[in-house]
Amino acid sequence: MLKRKMLWLFIMGTHGSKGMQKVFGSFAMKVIISTTVPFMIVQDNSEIKNIKNIVFSINTSIESLQIVSLAGNIAKMFDSTIHIIGQKESELHRVKKIKSNLVGLAKQLAKMNVKCKLDLLDEDKDYVASMNEYAKSVDADLLAYSYDSDKLFASNDKFAQSVIFNDLNLPSIIINSQTAVKTTY
Repeated sequence: MLKRKMLWLFIMGTHGSKGMQKVFGSFAMKVIISTTVPFMIVQDNSEIKNIKNIVFSINTSIESLQIVSLAGNIAKMFDSTIHIIGQKESELHRVKKIKSNLVGLAKQLAKMNVKCKLDLLDEDKDYVASMNEYAKSVDADLLAYSYDSDKLFASNDKFAQSVIFNDLNLPSIIINSQTAVKTTY
């Protein structure tokens, strides 16, 4: 008997953050942090098409890796390539952690039979701008990010906001890293 996994996520459109939402967090982010289900966010003027390239941003935290199952399942559905990116680090312990995270994710995606590419972005540049440049260079169709809901004021997570409201108007998937470890997708 063939066993299939169900893929659950909410799809939400957004007009972006305006005015005080830039200070206190967008309405979209407040909705996202209030649930345990992953979201796909679609901006105004986003073009939904075949998903061939997914850009998945990580950092040194274990929480940033939690979207791998969801992103991997989407990649399998569309025969996509996942581009895992991190920022180059100068501190040795951070370099080791990023390398460990990249290698671990590559192994996990290989077990899922998902194509992936690993890359480090220049630490001297603004990471958000570098991520957008990278996404454009690989003709990305989707961004993926796992936010840490245990952060104080998670709704004000500036990086999460920049993924949701990216300059390329790409759809994004975002997941609460704390609930991802409790739920199987």
